[in-house]
Amino acid sequence: MRGQATDEIAHLAGVAIPLDRAPGRLICTSPVATTLVRPTHAPGVHFRPDGARRIVLATAAHDHVWAESADPWPPERSLAAVAVHLPALAGRRVEATRVGVRPMPRDERPMLGGVPGLEGFYVVVSHSGVTLGPLWGRIVAAELLEGAVDPRLAPYRPARFLSARP
Repeated sequence: MRGQATDEIAHLAGVAIPLDRAPGRLICTSPVATTLVRPTHAPGVHFRPDGARRIVLATAAHDHVWAESADPWPPERSLAAVAVHLPALAGRRVEATRVGVRPMPRDERPMLGGVPGLEGFYVVVSHSGVTLGPLWGRIVAAELLEGAVDPRLAPYRPARFLSARP
């Protein structure tokens, strides 16, 4: 299972998984000529290509300020912050903003792995799935199909949240 309904589905199996739903805003630019081909994280910002020569971007703090402040964070401020790292964005405009709800494990760290005591119940949930998804897909497939336990996932197993089940 994955995504923001993870806790609801787990509840049906008698497991409580602490998951928050965090609003997030992504900003889409007008078309830009660039060779950017993958998600990029730079100090305080992240951005990626979004097709049709557009860039999707956000800044590290804008979600909290945008969601909690009486003084809204204008999307142009995020565009300017990313343009420092991707100069091709200078002079571009914000074409759209998207607001979504991200699944957020309560400790704000990814959660991947089987749920102890529930054979075949495997959880993958994170707010950073877009950037880590390709790697996690390979790891999870190996764990599920080959039984190859990946030690890199040890700190992210669901067992860290689970108390003894009745």
